[in-house]
Amino acid sequence: MALDSCYRVFCEKYEKLEGRQFSMSDSDYFVFHSPYNKLVQKSFGRLYFNDFLRNPRFVDLLLNPYPTFNALFIQ
Repeated sequence: MALDSCYRVFCEKYEKLEGRQFSMSDSDYFVFHSPYNKLVQKSFGRLYFNDFLRNPRFVDLLLNPYPTFNALFIQ
């Protein structure tokens, strides 16, 4: 998926410049081209999923109220 590869490259550049891992909480906002609102919602969710794959422990702190999500994996 194009969004995944763009986000991965952006994270790598950020980590190279800043010396620490990037997560979505480091940004104030995200801007998407939105021909359809549902596409924006899915893209934003996909970025959170990518953050989870890169650092599950960080996202675990955010998902404490939702422990059932911790057992999910990519199929």
